Amino acid sequence: MDIKTGIRQLFKDNFTVSREWLDFYFSAAYDERCALTAEQDGAIASSLMLDSYSMKLGDSFIDTGYIFGASTARRQRGKGLMSALIKDALAEARNRGHALVNLIPASDRLYFYYERFGFTTVFYSERQRYTSAHRFDIGDRYHRVNVDYDDFNRLELMRRATVIHSRDDFDYAVSDTSLDGGSAVAVAGDDGVTCAVAFATPGNDSLHVRILLAVDDNAAEAVMGELKKEYPDLMFVVDACPGSNPASLCRQGMTRITDVRLLLDAVAANDPAAEQVIRVHDSFIPQNNGVYIISGGAVTYTDATIRRLTLDVDASTLARIIFNSPRVGAVFGLPSMRPTLQLMPE
Repeated sequence: MDIKTGIRQLFKDNFTVSREWLDFYFSAAYDERCALTAEQDGAIASSLMLDSYSMKLGDSFIDTGYIFGASTARRQRGKGLMSALIKDALAEARNRGHALVNLIPASDRLYFYYERFGFTTVFYSERQRYTSAHRFDIGDRYHRVNVDYDDFNRLELMRRATVIHSRDDFDYAVSDTSLDGGSAVAVAGDDGVTCAVAFATPGNDSLHVRILLAVDDNAAEAVMGELKKEYPDLMFVVDACPGSNPASLCRQGMTRITDVRLLLDAVAANDPAAEQVIRVHDSFIPQNNGVYIISGGAVTYTDATIRRLTLDVDASTLARIIFNSPRVGAVFGLPSMRPTLQLMPE
């Protein structure tokens, strides 16, 4: 059995997906260069996909990895195969120049599992709900237009911190949404320029708006109104950008720093006035261990002993500081920001 066939079988056995989706993914989206596998008795016993994404962090961009499709054959579980693959994925991501590896756990209990490898929850959304009786005001200023990647990309880049979708990622999301019976919709204003885009998939009694990009609240209302025309009887559940109120946040995904230096380079570039001396501890990726000096928008590294530290943290704690509210960043003297991780393969 070849690698592709073996991974397809694992997907079929472990995930609730249709044959139509399997045919689509393994014919149009599957990339064997992203596959990490473990064999037992001559067959693929465990696998995960490690894809690559750009991520915007303020005025900087970093390369990141994304793990999905992690699965193990039932009779091969409990042998440490997935644990070994995750460690391999972290090492491979660092070799590729990825500052982070992100993922979306398939269940709540898996958040605890991934924490064992230094992953920590930093991606949140603000879950907004609208009853089926709610009416969205489209107004006379807006009209529906075709969903276009260039417009999607322009609106996505308006976000302060977010994983960025390439054109291929966008095309995959459009097809995936359609296979789920959902819609991708966009609206433009009087000037003809697209000002809002949304992707949504229906469930039994609700419509899940997986991403909503808009220039302002009025444009967001208009694109929701277009979705309402297609799904008039469903409650809407919207994954909106996280706000400043922790009580309103719904966890969305996790990250793991694979290269502290690359991440701090991006952080420092966002605040040339920041002055920090940070010692980082990392039991899984020893190359991250050491002291990082942030000054004048640049970072220098040393493995020497320095007494005057401003922070002494492990890699997961550093991630929770960097990817947090600006209020938290102000406490630690770093330009913190809450990132988004949406419309991803799961």
